[in-house]
Amino acid sequence: MRRRPRAGAAVPGFRTTPAPTTQKPQQQPTGLGLKAPNEFNLLGNNPQNEITLQKAALGSGLRGPELAQFLGQMKHESWNFERLKEQPKGQDYFERRYGVKHAPKTASILGNKYPGDGERYHGRGYVQLTGRENYRRAGEALGIDLLNQPDLAAKPDIAAKIAMWYWNSRVKPRVKNFADTAAVTKTINPALRGLEDRDANFKDYMRLV
Repeated sequence: MRRRPRAGAAVPGFRTTPAPTTQKPQQQPTGLGLKAPNEFNLLGNNPQNEITLQKAALGSGLRGPELAQFLGQMKHESWNFERLKEQPKGQDYFERRYGVKHAPKTASILGNKYPGDGERYHGRGYVQLTGRENYRRAGEALGIDLLNQPDLAAKPDIAAKIAMWYWNSRVKPRVKNFADTAAVTKTINPALRGLEDRDANFKDYMRLV
């Protein structure tokens, strides 16, 4: 299980100073305990990464338990928003885990078919997008050349778009009750790894939405 902050702990609000303007400021979407424009209640360890994802989620219309579940799942997948790239564990880790030579069954599921695909298309972004086929589908849906530039998936703004694409196309159609963390987790990690942490994250965010 990935290490998480102490239960209920919140990173202090992160404020950005808006540029001077004579126009009336746009109203911020409600939810997540937003207290004022550009002020957020945060639960992760990287305010900038979390704010980027919160803005994408709120802008896409996520609210209530769905919003809390989305952020809780992404918080777990990205190691409390600290890592947008999967960390290798030893030499040739990605090829041993996802490559056609060392892990042909997994490679086939992920659409990896050429030597080096395991390394090239390892986990990136908030949702840890993995595999040639997932990069292809996400890239086509978003109009971004992720196949030839996979590192783009680790940029926070693009990672947020990928996370929303994954949620809307892979998770939402298969979940009836977003308060059911196990049901949601099955669409992201069928083995239910980290279920306890994911559910704790969900409950933490439910106190803010």
